[in-house]
Amino acid sequence: MWLVLCSPADRAALWAARQLRATSGAVVELVAPEELLCARAFEHRVDCHGRAESRVVLQDGRELCSAAIDGVINRLDRLPCASLQAADPADRVYAEQEWTALLLSWL
Repeated sequence: MWLVLCSPADRAALWAARQLRATSGAVVELVAPEELLCARAFEHRVDCHGRAESRVVLQDGRELCSAAIDGVINRLDRLPCASLQAADPADRVYAEQEWTALLLSWL
């Protein structure tokens, strides 16, 4: 499976996903950043040898398991943290930094 992380309005990423499906026949999952931030479950483990494995369960039930991912096209340039706008500014900055660290490690 290929994972394409992009905004639903990212025409270049949508084109790349279509081409990847058409030319390789691969399963291609399109995932918007909001879907990652609202995931039902986000498991990320790193063992003592530095090997990582992860599992993300999106709200619609799709599961993204690291063992099943052949490649990633990452078109995200930032996280849409609009849901954090009501938080205290110091807490909001901390939460945004934690999400960024998690997603960078996950990728």
